[in-house]
Amino acid sequence: MKLINLRQIILFAGVIFLLITLKITATPTNLVVNGDFEAGNQDFISGYTHDPSLGANKTYAIANSPNALNQELPSFGDYTSGTGKMMIVRSSRAANETIWEQTVSVEPETDYQLSGAFARAVPRATDNERLAKVGFYINDGLKENVEAGEDPGVWQEFVETWNSDKKTSATIKIRNSSSFDTYFAIDDISLEVKNP
Repeated sequence: MKLINLRQIILFAGVIFLLITLKITATPTNLVVNGDFEAGNQDFISGYTHDPSLGANKTYAIANSPNALNQELPSFGDYTSGTGKMMIVRSSRAANETIWEQTVSVEPETDYQLSGAFARAVPRATDNERLAKVGFYINDGLKENVEAGEDPGVWQEFVETWNSDKKTSATIKIRNSSSFDTYFAIDDISLEVKNP
């Protein structure tokens, strides 16, 4: 009888150890659905028009490279793996228009980490006034403005902390912050519980 109890205690201790180990090494869950665009043009809304040719200002497309849509645009891979999909945008001259938006459920009084990546998708800049800029918002509060670098395909990562306070939902928006038309790419939008 004592042998069976000892086996049960050892098994129970092993299960507890495993659960603690999994909790410590668990990857936070991304609350944003399709933030890497691998599922294509779904699970988000936009004030821009989906147009795979990017034939006009205020359009976007989901593709593996800007060059796949327009031979005059540079060829570069997505931020995640270099071979996946990204959102490629041809902006308008109007600032503050919503390019990408999604609402997710959150827990009150919790710290979250908002992150993503942004890259220039036109040939190298010749003057700094022409660098694309976007603003990342949660519940219409600006979290960060990000400016694309001068070189195409060089991803600029942004990471910001946000506390949900008493809120149970977060509306994440990416808005154009430039007042000129240009091309850029967005990838890996994420909102996760921040590890302490």
